[in-house]
Amino acid sequence: MYNKFVYVGSDEAKKSIIGLEYIIKYISNKNNILVIVDSHNEQKRDKTNILKKILEKLIIYFFNNYNIKTNYNSVKSLCEKEKINYLEVEDKTLYNSKNEIENFNPDYILVNGWGWKIHKEVINLSKKASLNCHSSYLPYYRGASVYFHVLMNKEKYTGITVHKMTDKIDEGNIIRQKKIYIDKKDTPNSLLEKLAKESGPLLIESIKAIELGEEGFLPKEKGFYVEKINLKKYVLNKLKNEIRVIFGLKPKKYNIKSKKKVLK
Repeated sequence: MYNKFVYVGSDEAKKSIIGLEYIIKYISNKNNILVIVDSHNEQKRDKTNILKKILEKLIIYFFNNYNIKTNYNSVKSLCEKEKINYLEVEDKTLYNSKNEIENFNPDYILVNGWGWKIHKEVINLSKKASLNCHSSYLPYYRGASVYFHVLMNKEKYTGITVHKMTDKIDEGNIIRQKKIYIDKKDTPNSLLEKLAKESGPLLIESIKAIELGEEGFLPKEKGFYVEKINLKKYVLNKLKNEIRVIFGLKPKKYNIKSKKKVLK
């Protein structure tokens, strides 16, 4: 591919790492891609809540005991190994990086595993399209860390969606999407790995579709957003739904902001 790309991903996000590793195989010249990655300063260790941290680790072990294997520990280490230019940013909206992105003159801006809203002026800097790869089957489960929500709510499937970015989160014309069926043994990490492995191929497929003139579509359903979730809430609500199923009741849909229509 002879287009120029800006790839936006979180440094240690497995989805960002796995997706980028796939995408660079399709770049004709590594100078044609600029990676933007978040800067994270190491926080000082809090010695006052040692017991709380131990309990959190135990919960993670029992409810998310799956290790996602990647060839690189971070987006930056991948870029350094593959000799790809990257820009480390603190401003998560990317507004402060607007000049660097504009000077790079990208055909496409690709967002994968980025947990913050990007400024609309940055979205408009791509010549052809700014695409986000979201970890659900849109328009359902808009928001962050949605693989936790679908497991908590005992959905039968989720999905991955590439859509054109707008100033609204996880909206815009859908270019490509794929259903991912959920196994009974899936944990948040194992499900995230399935989604991560599909992110690169679906982004490439979407770019090819746009090159052929496809505009995408807006879903007829309104769908819904989900509220931010923490590990404690995930575990408690998941246990509640497991108990409901044991007693022959339908699982509840927890943490949904808008209940216009529920995923079936």
